Amino acid sequence: AHYKADFPHAVPPCKWCQTCACVNVKDPLNSSGPRLVFALDHVYWLWAPLYKCTKRERSNASLPAGQKKEPYHFNGHDPCVLAQLPAHIRNKFPAVLTFRKALGVDAARQLERAVATPGGGGFASFRKLMLELHNEKL
Repeated sequence: AHYKADFPHAVPPCKWCQTCACVNVKDPLNSSGPRLVFALDHVYWLWAPLYKCTKRERSNASLPAGQKKEPYHFNGHDPCVLAQLPAHIRNKFPAVLTFRKALGVDAARQLERAVATPGGGGFASFRKLMLELHNEKL
């Protein structure tokens, strides 16, 4: 049961312009590497392309030397990009991204239940559950 987020005929909306017209793929195998995703009972990698905003790139090219340039690259899994997608596509995204890693949607729901539910056991019970489920696979 692998999920492949591949958009061969479309690109995501630009993080800054909110349109697809200015977006091109800069690096299909994003050199910053994949994100490690921890699901309830397995671990997998999520690798999204690196995109560029051609409008911002052109704007930067016209700036005088020495003037601070605006960033014009963004990741396909950037939360700003995902938030702009239609709900029926956004809801298929398999993970909740954290600063450096990610949680599978199933694990994120379990964490929410453990922390938000009275008597849910808190983060310690979630951590214990994750360790048990992942150690069973080893």
